[in-house]
Amino acid sequence: MFERAAVDPELLTRLAETSVHVGEQAHIHNRAEVVGSVPGLMDTLATSDPYAYMLMPDFQPDGSIRLHPTNAHDDVAALYEVVRGRSDVLAEDPLVELRTPWYAFWETLSTGRRKDSTAVHEHPLAVLSPAGPQPGITGEIIWARMPWSMLGTGEDTSTDADPFGLRRDLRHRHMRMLDALAAGDVEALLAEHDPGCSTVTRDYVGGTELLVEVVGIDGLRTFHEELLARYEIDSVELIHRVAQDWYVFAEVRVTARERGDGGAKVAFHTATIHAPGRDGRIVASLGWGTEPVALG
Repeated sequence: MFERAAVDPELLTRLAETSVHVGEQAHIHNRAEVVGSVPGLMDTLATSDPYAYMLMPDFQPDGSIRLHPTNAHDDVAALYEVVRGRSDVLAEDPLVELRTPWYAFWETLSTGRRKDSTAVHEHPLAVLSPAGPQPGITGEIIWARMPWSMLGTGEDTSTDADPFGLRRDLRHRHMRMLDALAAGDVEALLAEHDPGCSTVTRDYVGGTELLVEVVGIDGLRTFHEELLARYEIDSVELIHRVAQDWYVFAEVRVTARERGDGGAKVAFHTATIHAPGRDGRIVASLGWGTEPVALG
């Protein structure tokens, strides 16, 4: 008689415990957002920086974008002073929620009110909250749903587009991006991006623990050329993906070998929100990643 292989119960227990812990750190932080006290918000962060923060995109008149990441404790506190000084968060309703051992991802309907108004507004947000085994989140990366007409430098092709078709197209674009990364084909990867794009990512090129900004096609080309000069990519494997008409979120596992004699084989995971511009090409990529770890 055929016996179905059992899933490792210890693995499931560890996965559940770590994922629930990380999800709870995000919930603790978001409850503090509703209270609105900046010192209270800072108390929900891990005890030491660097942090991975991007809360306020900077939209340029030509449709290009800057993302301006923040890493230091005092800079994060100053950022919250600005954000919570402008508006109050009244409620968060996560409609998509992923909990993993190293980040929580939400697509949430955020209800808020500006300080100078009594009008209440609802804003769809995609939120990535990295965290670890210790108390507190280690970052917060946010992308808000916005009219496509203000995003990107290309022709607006979004008018009356079928939302399910847009989701399918964005999924296919992301699949091509993964294929290009796995093949080390920088130009194919760049073809999926708007010329005015901006990216925030862990500094895999410099090997630091900082969230860095990569600006424009030229910056993206340099970043990936330097990444491929440091690592020979072995595989790029999809772990999670959520494709909506206004973003695609994905966790990806990368295995690679450090170039040079005796280079170690390493693996790391990335979690990234990719947002399309008005012609469908990616105008913003916002993500974080794990430390590259040597494989036995």
